[in-house]
Amino acid sequence: MGHRDYEKAGVSVRWPFGYGLSYTTFACSRLTAAADGVSVTVTNTGKCTGAEVVQLYIAAPQDGLHRPLWELKGFTKVFLQPGESRTVFLSLNERSFAVWQDGWRVPGGRYTAQVGGLSAFIDVVGDAVSVPAWQKGS
Repeated sequence: MGHRDYEKAGVSVRWPFGYGLSYTTFACSRLTAAADGVSVTVTNTGKCTGAEVVQLYIAAPQDGLHRPLWELKGFTKVFLQPGESRTVFLSLNERSFAVWQDGWRVPGGRYTAQVGGLSAFIDVVGDAVSVPAWQKGS
């Protein structure tokens, strides 16, 4: 249960995960992604000072392994004046892409990083991880 299952099942929710109220607005731009992390520029586009929690989600290849569509892999809070921009870096490591199968293993493939409605691909070189017998057809 929870936001990951709702998204995978296509169930709409009234308030999505990460939804918050603020007296100002923010925009993200210039997303770049690599296996070691993601960089994005956050701008306060409103008229008030405010704080934004920048959230990094990773989507694994949907290749038979039972995994959520998106997993939260990093976040940071930035405080910005009106019109101010800041570039933030959210670190990733091998465990950011790993699954447990007789130890932590990284399935190779094309992953998608998403921050603030922007997305970028990360090609990860990893192991060929087979679908466990108990997971087939999940």
